[in-house]
Order: sequence, then C-alpha cells, then structure tokens
Amino acid sequence: MELEKLILKNIKIHREMKNISQDSVAIELDISQSAYAKLENNQNKITLNKVIRIAEIIEVDFIQLLFKKGSIPPNLKTDNVCNLIDNLQNEIVKYRNENAEIKNKYIELLEKRGGKKKILSYS
Repeated sequence: MELEKLILKNIKIHREMKNISQDSVAIELDISQSAYAKLENNQNKITLNKVIRIAEIIEVDFIQLLFKKGSIPPNLKTDNVCNLIDNLQNEIVKYRNENAEIKNKYIELLEKRGGKKKILSYS
C-alpha cells in the first residue's frame, strides 16, 4: 500500500475510534469539512505539516500513522523521525542557497562578458 494512502487510512481509523468528526478536525485546521474530507479520501494532496497537525488534533503519535497496526518497529521514536525530517529540511535549504549563489555568479560572469542574462529559477 502506498504510504500516503496508508497514512490517510490510519488518520481515518484513529479519528473514528476517538469519535472525532471530520468537521471538528476541519475547524482545527481552519478549512471546510468538505476540504478535509477530500484530504482524508486522497482527493487532494496532503502535506507532512498537515499530517503532523492532524495527528496532534486526534491525539495520536504521528509515527502510528506511518505503519500498519502492530507493525511499528519498537526502536522507532517520533523524536528520531522529527530529527531526520529537520536534517532533511536543513539540507534542502542549504542546497537551495548554494544554487542561488551559483546562479548569481553565473549572472555576474555573463554581465562581465556582456552576454545576455538567462534567468534561472529554483523552486
């Protein structure tokens, strides 16, 4: 099963087990109930930040959302995963900054040679 589908299935299972309505979660996320239903039913993409926020709202460790019931490795802790995510985000920022520096140096070189500027964009 694709990870995103597993996460969404687990969100729904935990939400329903705790008798929390879609509307209640939607209110906490500051979105409409129909927008939340589309997230939960995999009709709209869900971000990692939203998954973490929903886990907080339904009061479940977000690690539980990543695994089938009973298959969570005992040595896997939320803090470890959060540290990994933080490290990956820092690497992405570093990569983007390096690319921005390279782009600026490239533009400077072109300007010195009198060449045309070619705009490069990085998302």
